[in-house]
Amino acid sequence: MLGAPLKPYEVTPLAELENPGAPGPAIAIEIDDPAKCPRYSAVMMKGLKTQPSPPWMQARLTHCGMRPIDLIVDLTNYVMLETGAADACF
Repeated sequence: MLGAPLKPYEVTPLAELENPGAPGPAIAIEIDDPAKCPRYSAVMMKGLKTQPSPPWMQARLTHCGMRPIDLIVDLTNYVMLETGAADACF
C-alpha cells in the first residue's frame, strides 16, 4: 500500500522446536467475513511480565500517534507499523 519493501519475519512455533510434528496449543479463531479477512494468525505467549518499553520505542510510537502502554503492547504495535499492518509513519 505504501510502496515500502516487505520485511518478512521467520517464526518457528515453539511446539515444533520442542517436539517436531506436534501441533501447538489450540486457539479458537473465528473469521466473520473471510472476504475481508482471508487469513488471521495468533501466537500464545505465557510467563511474560509487564514493564515499560524503552524510551526510543515510546518516542517512535508517540510520533506515530500511538500511546505507549507497556512493552508487550508496544512491541505488538511497533511490529504492526514496521510490517505495514498499520499505517506506518517511520
